[in-house]
Amino acid sequence: MTTDRNTSGSQTTVAMPVFNGENYIRCALESALAQTYSDFQLIIVDNASTDTTPDICREYAAKDSRIRYFRNESNIGVNANFDRSVELAAGQYFCWLAHDDEMKPDYLRRCSRVLDDRADVVLAHSLVQIIDEHGAKISIYDSGLDGAEAERPSDRFRALTHVRHTCTAMFGLHRIEALRRTRILSPNHHAADRSMLAEISLIGKIVQIDEPLFNNREHSDRYVRRVKPSERAEFHQRDDSNKIEVSQLMLMQDYRLAIDKHVTDPTEIKRCKRVLRSWWFTEWNFVRLLVELASLHAPWIYDFAKWTSDRIIKPQHPTVTQDKEFRKPSK
Repeated sequence: MTTDRNTSGSQTTVAMPVFNGENYIRCALESALAQTYSDFQLIIVDNASTDTTPDICREYAAKDSRIRYFRNESNIGVNANFDRSVELAAGQYFCWLAHDDEMKPDYLRRCSRVLDDRADVVLAHSLVQIIDEHGAKISIYDSGLDGAEAERPSDRFRALTHVRHTCTAMFGLHRIEALRRTRILSPNHHAADRSMLAEISLIGKIVQIDEPLFNNREHSDRYVRRVKPSERAEFHQRDDSNKIEVSQLMLMQDYRLAIDKHVTDPTEIKRCKRVLRSWWFTEWNFVRLLVELASLHAPWIYDFAKWTSDRIIKPQHPTVTQDKEFRKPSK
């Protein structure tokens, strides 16, 4: 495993953690290299891919000096690989780019402008264009994190924990100093991205640019489509890979740790803990816990609950269908 830290003089690091990404990685790399913002380096952290991903990455690294390629000797798990990309990064700003997503040309420039202009912001992201496996536009996704710019940490914390968003904000542009103050994805479970974003909200503000500048690809081979709850621990390379995750309990523990670490004002501590208590009664979280506990004994219960949820409990994510010209809906 290569362990030397990236020492590039670039202000921004774009990191691509990848495992067997030959299907879409060229599109992702081309989108990064086409950015109108040029002061960045691109590091690829290959989690011991077994397809042609290494060949593609070396091909691009040979063509563009901004690209550095790192390869793990063995698969260390998806979360650990994301964490490793932060460890290898240099500069002031940082963002992840999944091998199956794309950045529109102005993405880094627009996000960096937010961070340059506002010292109170630790993460800038945008509305998301959902595309299919062929790159065709499906819809525009709005995370609905309206309170993430609030002054009080407790209000930002509520915005990140009480809305069932898809965590695409994690692919925004971070102040790397703030990101490194979090546990990143070291909780190493299915919902660690949700934990990380909630923790970041306690450190500073999260701003969404009201234009779709980032493409998120919907396809059958996505992690959320192909990895069942019973397989998640194994996918994350955990020692307890024979156990089904109870992610709701893991999330609650993560949230408590984040409050203890980052909130010092006694009044805000009380407010955050009230947010945490009420969390059980939002977005079906207590029901989700019961389903996960029941699934420990009968895994089919989770599949049935998900099937029911997908058909009866409609997704609450504010998604706007793409027209010829996008117009953000009024709040």
